[in-house]
Amino acid sequence: MSWLETAKQSLDESGFFELPDLEVGERISTFQSRNFPYGTVFALELLVEPVIFDPRTRDILNAYPEHFVLGHQVRYTAKPGRFFRFWAGAERTSRVFVVHQWAKGSRVDYWIGSHKVTLPVLRPRLDNQQRKVMEPLLENTKESLIDAGCKPREFHFPEGGLIITDARISFDRQAGYEFADVFFPHSLLPKLAMEVPYSPEMEKKTDVRTGASAEESGLSLCLLRQALFSQIFDLEKIL
Repeated sequence: MSWLETAKQSLDESGFFELPDLEVGERISTFQSRNFPYGTVFALELLVEPVIFDPRTRDILNAYPEHFVLGHQVRYTAKPGRFFRFWAGAERTSRVFVVHQWAKGSRVDYWIGSHKVTLPVLRPRLDNQQRKVMEPLLENTKESLIDAGCKPREFHFPEGGLIITDARISFDRQAGYEFADVFFPHSLLPKLAMEVPYSPEMEKKTDVRTGASAEESGLSLCLLRQALFSQIFDLEKIL
């Protein structure tokens, strides 16, 4: 069995597949040392291009019939003991993939097979003033995962790590933080793509990314201009 067949089988059955990367932790540390300059050419080169032009990512996405494009890159910090997923579960929903770039020292549990089951979504929490605290992701409970027969697989990344997952998988970020690159079917982009600040440097950068390499990765000029970074990831409007 080829590595691609192994990756696809792992994604289909378990919901995740690790992509060894010895440099991702250092890239994230460099980005943090610059105070997280979102929406800049520096951010594009450091945290976006290594993912979208990674031939492993491209080969995996191209192994499925949908045409996938990068729609978001979002940073999430650890919330130990809480269980989230990017996309509603069960096999009837649209397939979406997430490439998780984990910072040094991060630790996470992915719940095997949870992308195949429907789980109840928790209601929004209330703050001290009884106002709803909206989570950007869908939150489940540990009990519901256990009842569904799912079991956790722990990953510890002392030097950082890279994993691609089915967006429907549930996970518990126990330590550290990640940058999550979310790849949607192209048909969903009008509903989900988010804009980044315009600059002449970004314009120049995106103009040179309209060649063959960009098309091979499923990346378009429009996508680079509109949907690189975001601090809010709200799926309620389409679920």
